[in-house]
Amino acid sequence: MGFRLNDPSGHSETTAIRKACKKLKTSDLRGAVLYASLQPCLMCFSTAFWAGISKIVYGCRKTKEMITKHYYEGSTDIHTVNKNNTRKIELVYVPDFEKESLDVVQVWEDQRQANPMKVFVGKGKAEEKTDAVKEIKHYYQKSPRK
Repeated sequence: MGFRLNDPSGHSETTAIRKACKKLKTSDLRGAVLYASLQPCLMCFSTAFWAGISKIVYGCRKTKEMITKHYYEGSTDIHTVNKNNTRKIELVYVPDFEKESLDVVQVWEDQRQANPMKVFVGKGKAEEKTDAVKEIKHYYQKSPRK
């Protein structure tokens, strides 16, 4: 979404963090959980770190194909970065939603190719991304903890 808004930091995770900070009138989101369709990129992971996010739950891991399509900055592994950070974020991959997460990405990709200048927010198929993240959140909250 960032390229359509001329905002290179305008990824859904950073947008969600900005909105939460603004709504709560704080930059300290300690204890918060970030839910995402895809494994966050390094920028989004770093933003979550600096905001104090405690846990990130996501439904699809980064792949080489996604790197090739420029969904990610490169092959930097957030798990390795996390191990070296002064504060660890709990990273939770929920594989049960990988297909749904990839379907959401495909819808976004199809919309972007059909109309690269249009921003898809709030209406139509873009809402499916929000629904997929809600499903991941619901599933994670209901599943037994390891």
